[in-house]
Amino acid sequence: MQWSAPGNLEQVQRGSLGLLRREVLTCPAPQFADFLLRWQGVHPDTRKGTSEGLAETLARLQGFPLTADLWEQTVLPARVPEYQPRWLDEWVAGGAGVWVAQGDLSGSGLLAFLGRDELLELSPPATEETPLSGDAQRVLDSLRQRGASFGSDLAQATGLNPSNVRAGLWELTARSLVTNDHFDVVRRRKDEVPAATVPDEAGFPSSGLRLSSRPSLAALRRRAVQRPEGRWSALPWGGLASPEVQAVLMAARLLNRFGVVARELALLDPWMPPWRVLYEVLTRMELAGEVRRGYFVEGLSGAQFALPDASRMLQESQLPSTATAPVVLLHSLDPANLYGSGAPLDVPLLDGGTRSFVRRPGNWLVMRAGRPVLLIEQQGRRLTALPSASRDDVAAAVGCLPSLCDGKRNPRHRLTVDDWNGRPVTATEGRELLEAAGFVRDYQGMTLYAVWR
Repeated sequence: MQWSAPGNLEQVQRGSLGLLRREVLTCPAPQFADFLLRWQGVHPDTRKGTSEGLAETLARLQGFPLTADLWEQTVLPARVPEYQPRWLDEWVAGGAGVWVAQGDLSGSGLLAFLGRDELLELSPPATEETPLSGDAQRVLDSLRQRGASFGSDLAQATGLNPSNVRAGLWELTARSLVTNDHFDVVRRRKDEVPAATVPDEAGFPSSGLRLSSRPSLAALRRRAVQRPEGRWSALPWGGLASPEVQAVLMAARLLNRFGVVARELALLDPWMPPWRVLYEVLTRMELAGEVRRGYFVEGLSGAQFALPDASRMLQESQLPSTATAPVVLLHSLDPANLYGSGAPLDVPLLDGGTRSFVRRPGNWLVMRAGRPVLLIEQQGRRLTALPSASRDDVAAAVGCLPSLCDGKRNPRHRLTVDDWNGRPVTATEGRELLEAAGFVRDYQGMTLYAVWR
């Protein structure tokens, strides 16, 4: 080592990296879209319908923020076919990870799952800088002093009314400062009062503050049907690591999520640092041999980085033919979807143009061999069969529509289609395809009733 010249070593290293980059074979965008379905476990060949499959899914999507409803209605069932809510409860209660919220979960607030080890080295997501209310600050101070506590215990420790404690807890939840060891709290939202704070017949909270020795039968019955609420705790954000270490953790999270990283993919996550920061970190990771750089995917920006395993899988994989590939129903906001507004890929048309597709709740798409086949918008009222898809592809895609009548996704248990390719559906070829899937004529539209399935 005493005779080595750093300049020579750097030249050899950069020459080796240049050779590795030239070995990369660029794949078309649909091939990468199909690869991502497999990488994230959405493809039928890679789904795992067990609690272990749920743990793997949460590890792959760690830190990705979505609205709370989408997790259990679409994202998790798409990867874990036999998904059961109790598996998620056990994952949270067992200490494997925590859920973190930002904003009002009853509205457009976001929720993500994180491993506990990451919390010690990361800062919380950026939130509004207005000071906390007095009640919320007292609750937070109590949690930091006492540790995990039930709502009734916090009421006694802070001297606040249980309703004020609950309001303070949800204010802290929206700031990514507290969590609960029961995910059922998220399902019920803040509008449903837990058993520990339900008032009895006389208006007193059922936390032991009433002087009466025997509650009424109606109060006991009401308490019995109420589900218990778990313990609240302050999130142990570390924030002690340097910005460089935190940037490395975020870059590793992005690589684990997509396998291949580019600027467009980083923009899908609002909690990610700027691309210029990630680019510098990924460049250093390439010099350390942890990632490879090259032009892996057509249509993405030139600076692309990939994990060695992902690079090998992408190079070895081939785009399957549409005759043998299964159809995959995907929500527009699913992290495995690369098509639509704000996403890396546009929806192509035969004439060379593109079709606008908004990524928002209520919009879905059906893919086959990495290509969009059917666009589902406005909760199914508007369908667009892409001209690049054959009739067999479109018929197979229409066969996925009955799954949108599931209770979690559709409380009305019915699906009505009014528009097919911009025209009334009853006057198009779509009517025949929908009838084959179980739809019936309903005035000027076609409706599928779940009870008829």
